[in-house]
Amino acid sequence: MKKFLSAIFLCSVISGVSIFAFEAEDLKTYPDVTPAGSFAINGGIGINALGSKYGELTVPPLSVSADYALPLGGLPFFVGGIFGFYASRDSWKEWTTSYEYTGLFFDIGARFGYHFNWTVPNLDTYAVATLGVGIESSNLKIAGKNHPDTDPAVLFGVAIGGRYFFTPNLGAFLELGYSSLSIVTLGVSFKF
Repeated sequence: MKKFLSAIFLCSVISGVSIFAFEAEDLKTYPDVTPAGSFAINGGIGINALGSKYGELTVPPLSVSADYALPLGGLPFFVGGIFGFYASRDSWKEWTTSYEYTGLFFDIGARFGYHFNWTVPNLDTYAVATLGVGIESSNLKIAGKNHPDTDPAVLFGVAIGGRYFFTPNLGAFLELGYSSLSIVTLGVSFKF
């Protein structure tokens, strides 16, 4: 946890110091680490899960996203997609009746975002919006009898994120906000 908090602090300091060093034109260009036409794949794990009705997580929120740096109107936008998954379960007893709940949660959606160029080497910061579908597939077993249910819902989310690349093609990312099943997601990024 100390390493995680130190990393957040470091990113905050770098962003805070660099905000005074940028020029307005910098916000119209891609960061050097993610130029136009670059492709990134992110694999992450969520720190918390949204939507779970009961119980404990059996699989934490996992997500895979892909982003393609596509200039639109001369501005540093990107487009992509995201897939997320987690599972939970619980069991309890009320009087003489036993209950068992299992839930699988899936999200799939399109992403559209904007790169911010703070001219910090190896740092890519961005804002992203997600639109897609979320599906909860659950089963509530009451006294041994199954009650399956599938609930689709519209997935809409917004988040801010940052990627820091340790090598030209490998980095770490952190997203804060809702983009798929979690408010905080961290993981690894691969750039092509």
